Amino acid sequence: MALKNILDSGVQEGQPPHLQAKIKSSNMMGLILGPLLGAVTFYITNSLFPSLTLWALAPMVLFAPVFLINQAGATYFSRIYLALGVVIWSALFHAGLIGSAASAVPGLAQLQLALVVVAFRLIDLRERNFYFLTAVLGLVVLFFTEYSDRLTFDVDPDAVEALRTGWYGILYTGFAVGVFFLTVIMMLRDNVSFENRAEQLLEEADSQTRQREDSERELRESLEKLQTAQEEERERQWIAQGLAEIQSIMRQSSEDVQKVYDSVLSYIVNYLDANQGALLTVERDEMIVDDDGDDEGYIELKSTYAYKRKKFLKRDIAIGEGLIGQAYLERDYIYLTEVPNDYVNITSGLGEARPRSVLIMPLMENDLVQGFIELASFKELAPYQISYLEQAATSIASFLRTTRVNQRTKELLVQAQQQTEEMKAQEEEMRQNAEEIYAMSKTFKMKDKENQAKIKELEAKIKELEEKNMELSS
Repeated sequence: MALKNILDSGVQEGQPPHLQAKIKSSNMMGLILGPLLGAVTFYITNSLFPSLTLWALAPMVLFAPVFLINQAGATYFSRIYLALGVVIWSALFHAGLIGSAASAVPGLAQLQLALVVVAFRLIDLRERNFYFLTAVLGLVVLFFTEYSDRLTFDVDPDAVEALRTGWYGILYTGFAVGVFFLTVIMMLRDNVSFENRAEQLLEEADSQTRQREDSERELRESLEKLQTAQEEERERQWIAQGLAEIQSIMRQSSEDVQKVYDSVLSYIVNYLDANQGALLTVERDEMIVDDDGDDEGYIELKSTYAYKRKKFLKRDIAIGEGLIGQAYLERDYIYLTEVPNDYVNITSGLGEARPRSVLIMPLMENDLVQGFIELASFKELAPYQISYLEQAATSIASFLRTTRVNQRTKELLVQAQQQTEEMKAQEEEMRQNAEEIYAMSKTFKMKDKENQAKIKELEAKIKELEEKNMELSS
């Protein structure tokens, strides 16, 4: 846990992933590279150059505590410090050993080159300023050894030659190769890690894109549903307003039936933005309905709007005749978008033209057809407009039935009043006849009494004559 805390020194939340990886690398290389470089150099200097032991301890003291610099927040400085520090240290150590007259030590030159590669491990390409500054300075220091003649260590030339050609030089070469390959491996691992991270980011981006697309699709669907709901609500309000207006027209003009017919038809034609219209009613003979449910009657034109009268020269239509008769039999509306050429034309100031659509709507109540509304329009009617007329048809049918009942009631009332008057006249005549009969009966009674008196008087006279005849006979 303590090692992990050291390796994570300077790493903070919110830092870019590549920066966190570089900070961890600087902590790890400071802990590994400094002590190892110091240990190898200590072994060599202790064997060949005892007076340079302090140079061997320098990497341990200077580079191992890099994590403390990171902990303090100076993460950029710590990496530059480590990258350039090891190169500068190795260049000074190499320059001091070979002096101005001697040739370079291959092992140390290889170590310097390997340590220059460390900078590429610690600095990211995205940190362009630090990256190029460190690389340039590292290369300058690398060639410093060849051109510096001011720094010379007081060492045995044979020991330097032993370092150049012997086992100790091979040890530096091996260490340099190890540092180089370790750095390359770490860079390759970082590259793989970054590739994996890039793939992960791509997958996350794809996932976010899909989520965004799903969200956009859900949003579009929600918006479409909202727009559909708003449109449906607007249509419902439109239908409710139209139905209320129809009811108002029928209430206000109920005294004049023809005015109701004209007003209702005119409102419907204009409300549906149609061009022509007609209102017809089913007239039934004595309200007779046969066993098949068909009324004994005919269909009569009551009102028109912008129709030429010649279409309705025949005002009475038989049940089952034409499209209106068909709608009567089917008890359903007929909606045409392909109007026959000889059916109807719409007349305007520019002449006559065939309509785009024709709607024949039966006015039904309780499956009993009371009439029809026929509309012709230059444009097709929307489903909600047809639905409106279907609902309005029920109210209009109820009005027609009520009107017909009221008219029938008025006719029956007039007939009853006439019959009452006739009955009163007959009753008066009968009363007068009864009085005459009574007077005649009374006269007959009086005459009867007089006749009875005359009969008695005659009987008395007859009896008296008989008595006189008897006396004469005796």
